[in-house]
Amino acid sequence: MKRKKLIVYTAIASGFAFGTVANAGISLTRHNLSTSGSWNYTTVGGKYTVGGTGGVDNGNNDNNDEICVFCHTPHGANAEPIGPLWNREFNNKLGAYTLYDSWTIDGNKPSNVGNTRIAGSMLCLSCHDGTQAIDTLINAPTWGSATGGSGGNGYKGGTASDQGWAWTESKWMSSGVVGGELAYIGTDLTNDHPVMIQYGGGGLTSSGGSLSDPDFFMPSTTVRASTTYWYFDTDSSGGMSGHDVKMYTYANGGSGLLQPYVECYTCHDPHDAMHRPFLRISNSDSSLCLTCHNK
Repeated sequence: MKRKKLIVYTAIASGFAFGTVANAGISLTRHNLSTSGSWNYTTVGGKYTVGGTGGVDNGNNDNNDEICVFCHTPHGANAEPIGPLWNREFNNKLGAYTLYDSWTIDGNKPSNVGNTRIAGSMLCLSCHDGTQAIDTLINAPTWGSATGGSGGNGYKGGTASDQGWAWTESKWMSSGVVGGELAYIGTDLTNDHPVMIQYGGGGLTSSGGSLSDPDFFMPSTTVRASTTYWYFDTDSSGGMSGHDVKMYTYANGGSGLLQPYVECYTCHDPHDAMHRPFLRISNSDSSLCLTCHNK
């Protein structure tokens, strides 16, 4: 599939590891872009029969039945982003995005990130900003007929490229909506929830502190592998777990102190579509919004 604006959902990446449970969950969602996906991503040519309603094998073992490959790879992953074994490169830097802004915004972007590609939301935007094809991968599927460049068997040696898979997506191209959900976000984020921003206006660090903005609730903290994480125990498990609303952790400039930041991953779980569109908890009666906002 040639580079074009995408109107298909692909995986929003988490900052934490996932396994069999995640795979079982994602297989039933719109983030399953493999031949086992039940969504109407029908191919119209090319080497692979990707997506569709079953992907009939053409006799050359060309069906891409790998679910995780669109975002993850076990070897030779992109080491730049804050994300697990990321199989995609970024077509943009932070400076390419116009973020939401208003007089109510009182948080800042990570001061040590600058104009790079390592903010957590960049993982999601590597598909959802529509600037590169969803089959622009570092490593293609690893069976023999894959086309991945030098190295053979799909391994590309570190540079992502368009695999040439084809979907019919014209039905979504004009609206950017798949199944009632917005998939093509673009690079203008001025009409979207703020991301890449300090939680609660800043003030919280790994050494303590308090929220600068009283209109936010104080999150819980936990320390794992010497790293502080901030979260809300929305699944009542008694600790930070996969379904909780959580923040990304970044260093605060030259101080070395860690701080919580809001990213796409804070509210969305890419592997679980129980609460559409991939929300971590139901937003009935604005429950998700009121997890963080003290209103």
